[in-house]
Amino acid sequence: MITAADYFLNIKKELIAYYSAKDLSSIHFVGLDCSLTSTGFSVINNNKQVYGCEIGSKYYSGKRLWDLSIQVIRKIEQYPNSLILMENYSFNARNTNSLTGLAEFGGCLKMLFHKRGLKYLLVAPTTLKKYIYKGSFKKAMMPFFVNKKFGLEIIGPDHADAVGLAFLGYNAFRFAKDMKLYYTVKEIECFNTILSLSGKPKTNKKTNRQLALELTT
Repeated sequence: MITAADYFLNIKKELIAYYSAKDLSSIHFVGLDCSLTSTGFSVINNNKQVYGCEIGSKYYSGKRLWDLSIQVIRKIEQYPNSLILMENYSFNARNTNSLTGLAEFGGCLKMLFHKRGLKYLLVAPTTLKKYIYKGSFKKAMMPFFVNKKFGLEIIGPDHADAVGLAFLGYNAFRFAKDMKLYYTVKEIECFNTILSLSGKPKTNKKTNRQLALELTT
């Protein structure tokens, strides 16, 4: 009898194989940082952000969950062939009331994803922070590190989280298609984590930007 863990692992493998075989320029990578007050939303296509915002609601309780969920779904459905990178719950959070609300919101979204046939991958908060910088910093610093890494001008931390998730997805699949590409050691470790890859950092640990500068000087 197949276990729940094996079931979800098989689904993840099928999803990764499906998107890895596609032309990345045809995929919209959607970053989603769930929050009951300000949900971060970002869409990356061909290594560029094509849309980004923070989603809120004027309602409360169950109506708030429904309103936020429908807003998210409607935005995602504007971008065909989407793959969603959703930040997973912070299980070490001290505010259990906040975690409970996020779990309810996440459950609503996953149910709607299933009903609409939308595919998603969960990303641990620690993996996202490790990809963006060094893995340990306050959420308020996320816009600074995201802007520095991707050359953007994001203001809100929730939007910045979503941008980081979307770029993480895009670059992870880019690396999966060609493991000869140069990324930093920490970046490749993050790719391996979310896609269950076995890629190894190249012995030359310079970033693409460093290599490009050397080639043009």
